[in-house]
Amino acid sequence: MQVLKIRENARNVEEISWQIARAKKMVVVTGAGISTSSGIPDFRSKGGLYEMIKDKFPNEKVTGQQLFDKSYLNNEKIRKMFYTFMGELYSLTTAAVPTMAHRFFKRLADQKKIIHYYTQNIDNLEAAVNLDAVQLHGTMSEVYCDMCKLTVQFTEMHAEVFKKGFPPQCNECQQREATRQASGKRKHRIGDLQPNITLYNDIDDTTRGAYIQNCVKNDLRKKIDYLLIAGTSLKVHGVKNLIRQLAKSVHHNGGKVVLVNLSGVGKEWNTVFDYQILADVDEWAGLVEEHTGLDKTQKVLTGLANKTSKSVNVSISKGCVKRRRKDRDQDRENAGSNNDNNKKKALKRSKVEVLDVVETLQ
Repeated sequence: MQVLKIRENARNVEEISWQIARAKKMVVVTGAGISTSSGIPDFRSKGGLYEMIKDKFPNEKVTGQQLFDKSYLNNEKIRKMFYTFMGELYSLTTAAVPTMAHRFFKRLADQKKIIHYYTQNIDNLEAAVNLDAVQLHGTMSEVYCDMCKLTVQFTEMHAEVFKKGFPPQCNECQQREATRQASGKRKHRIGDLQPNITLYNDIDDTTRGAYIQNCVKNDLRKKIDYLLIAGTSLKVHGVKNLIRQLAKSVHHNGGKVVLVNLSGVGKEWNTVFDYQILADVDEWAGLVEEHTGLDKTQKVLTGLANKTSKSVNVSISKGCVKRRRKDRDQDRENAGSNNDNNKKKALKRSKVEVLDVVETLQ
């Protein structure tokens, strides 16, 4: 694995830019580092989301993993911290805007280079640029009922309840329970709405796992030629396995595996990554576009599309003008022909009338 810095190793970084430009079957895996410039802190760094939790609950000693471990949510204090954090995180994600990195990956997707785009992020910023994403850890855009499994959109109203330290109740369950009570049936528990994200030790979250595995199988069948990982320090076990599996396939196909992140990774990744670029993802994405003209290409394609559309409209317009001229000439010709016929008929009538007068005089 070759470790590069975008300024000190400018030539190598530019070569990687051209590798990306030439890639045809790419897979991308992203983490929190691509969203930090949008106003959403990452989890582990100084000033990150875990520190935010500690500031709100200074007397509680809870690790980040415990906070997102479903088995710990039976603990009343951790449960309250978790829901408060979910409410605060929702407000951060709805106020955030897509970054340069999001738009960069969207351009690659528009050029049909990306087979699958996987993200560990739950902020759903990809949706804001219409970038299809495989959500490895779920999304803050939805909540689901832990009783009836109904899934609905996460709203500010839900967030305000979460911020108080407990989950909102499911409206569907409440309505169903009211009907049961009116019928004299025994009480059922009303479900709580939960953020639709993946937690540690969530044995019920099997549907998302099966979907992800199908996506990976599809990628392996299509013989991917480039694997790009951006904005992640690779601490999550499942993501580490995903990257190792994909990287093995890419190398077998003669492709390259590249990590772009501000902080480096350990020696365990030496045989997995070909290059490790130590850089802010936004800055690096801007360099790739500068090197390869990716943003200009997008503008040219858009311009061509607009020009083509305009040309078609002009052609249609010209065709309509031609047809109108042809119809007008035909009308004139028909009118002229009709005039001649009318004149002949009038002359004939005049001759008859003259003969009649002459005959009368005689």
